[in-house]
Amino acid sequence: MNMKALILAGGYGTRLKPYINYPKALLEVGGKAILSHILENVCRVKEIESIILSTNEAFREQFESYLSVTSWHKPVHLVIEPSKSEGHKLGSIGGIQFVIHKLSLSEDLVVIGGDNLFEMDLSAFLRSVRSRPAIGVFDVGDEQLAKEYGVVTIDRDGLVKDFNEKPEHPNCTLVSTAIYHFPKHVLLRISEYLSNGGSKDRLGDFLSWLYKRESVYAYTFSSCWFDIGTVASLKAASGYFGDKNNSGPQEKMASGKLALKFQIK
Repeated sequence: MNMKALILAGGYGTRLKPYINYPKALLEVGGKAILSHILENVCRVKEIESIILSTNEAFREQFESYLSVTSWHKPVHLVIEPSKSEGHKLGSIGGIQFVIHKLSLSEDLVVIGGDNLFEMDLSAFLRSVRSRPAIGVFDVGDEQLAKEYGVVTIDRDGLVKDFNEKPEHPNCTLVSTAIYHFPKHVLLRISEYLSNGGSKDRLGDFLSWLYKRESVYAYTFSSCWFDIGTVASLKAASGYFGDKNNSGPQEKMASGKLALKFQIK
């Protein structure tokens, strides 16, 4: 199976400001960068041949520095989007399309949000979804919390029947984790979606469009999952992963050591 992983790290982390002005994927949790957690997981998947890391021009130096002091047994290719501010960002779908065109991609893709911290078994995910378009979902178990995410309704066969981005009244607590499997034919679907006026910003909008046109499978993860989008979720993840030195994002940034603590095996 010829497959690549694409890690999206082009967001500006506006919900974490003014506490943090740094790439979310490089924030340290449990003694290492969130990105390191993701790459360790991805590198365990034998079906994935190489990894693409997509970020923006504003964060180029931080990610180049990170890759210069880390080593992985799968190739990691850095792609820089032509964006230097929130107002000019490409968005999640726009960023994927940029990578597809820049690298002339024609392989199946596993797409992962760079602010996702998880222990899920990606190999089990891929075995289950096979060649189908799929999203990883997680039951947050709380209706108020579900309002912050893309809420997914599935049928008894695991097919997506509804997808609502941040609904006011969720009909369930099953949410998208920003872990996706896009078979190569879906890459053409992205171009179709955008050419018909689809939003470039949120992946959830594309999923809402896609499941109405073809079957999209939902795979339910049961291990831990954190979306590092707020200070509260960063603290919760730090507590879970045992980062006992974490006394808050303000102190971690002030220490000047955030980019120097990468622990890669």
